[in-house]
Amino acid sequence: MRRWVPWAITAAAAVLVAGIVVAVVAGTNTDDGKTHAAAPTSKSPAPMTSATETQPTFDETTSAPPEEAPTLAVGERADITQDGADAATITVTKVTNAATEPGEFGMPPEHGRYLIITVTATGVGAPFDVNALDFYVTGRDGSHYEDSTFSDAWGAPFESGTLHNGEHLTGTIVYDVSPAAIHGQFGYTPNYDSVPVVVWAY
Repeated sequence: MRRWVPWAITAAAAVLVAGIVVAVVAGTNTDDGKTHAAAPTSKSPAPMTSATETQPTFDETTSAPPEEAPTLAVGERADITQDGADAATITVTKVTNAATEPGEFGMPPEHGRYLIITVTATGVGAPFDVNALDFYVTGRDGSHYEDSTFSDAWGAPFESGTLHNGEHLTGTIVYDVSPAAIHGQFGYTPNYDSVPVVVWAY
């Protein structure tokens, strides 16, 4: 009888240790629904961490939560920053509309009106990429247009390019829009999330 007691104690201790190991492994599940490999354990206790050490950190280039884009008037300049530094200025210098392209063989628009927007971009810092596809139009009726119509009937089109400090690019961006969209907003969305950085009311 006395020989059985140490064996029972040893078995109970083994079950207890097994239970602790299971608890440690089970504790590796995270809130994201994924299971991660348990870190190797050591005999020394894990160091205590303060509340500040467990807070998430963000890279300095992480975008801030989107805010409502400022609205400018035609002729006003927008100062554009990139990675926290001045990069370029963009100005909508002129907005007009037309019922057909000028000239004897001018083509009429499919939706009713041509909206012609003249844009100037100037580099003021590190190399800065600009593209006509980064702009869009929203009419007062809520209609949205992203694809511009290539036309040089009103001057050189605004083309894509990389601007270095002091370089500038001027051209027209032409949209085929409904008559209800000849007044509205012209937005600049260089980011993948399609959130406008600035809009011009026209």
